Amino acid sequence: MVILTELELLLNQAKKTDSKLYTEKSYKNLLDVIKATEKALENKNELTQEEVDALTGDLRKAMEALEKLPVIKYFLKKKLLLLLNQKKQLNQK
Repeated sequence: MVILTELELLLNQAKKTDSKLYTEKSYKNLLDVIKATEKALENKNELTQEEVDALTGDLRKAMEALEKLPVIKYFLKKKLLLLLNQKKQLNQK
């Protein structure tokens, strides 16, 4: 019997990761690993425990490799998104 609990918990945690807090490159890498994990889980009945363990390790490594944005860059990005949304709303009126 293959145990998926750890992988599924880690996958749910990874999916909740806030993209705005990390560099684009490191977040994209996490998204790629999430997609690969989800694809593998489509056939979860065929997975071996070794494959599940490898997927879990890959996901954990991608999460550990996330590079945080410098705080100032985060706030500037947030402010820019806010301004763009305001402009979009003005253009719609």
